[in-house]
Amino acid sequence: GIPVPSWEVKDARFFPIEKVEGILKYRGDKEIFLKAMEKLNLL
Repeated sequence: GIPVPSWEVKDARFFPIEKVEGILKYRGDKEIFLKAMEKLNLL
């Protein structure tokens, strides 16, 4: 998928994970998102 803009990843911690996962599943960006979350130590 297309990389998630950095501001979306940064703000993702403020959203319910179900909502974030739903958005990213729809976009097909979940793998990129999870890698970004790992880097931010949010998992």
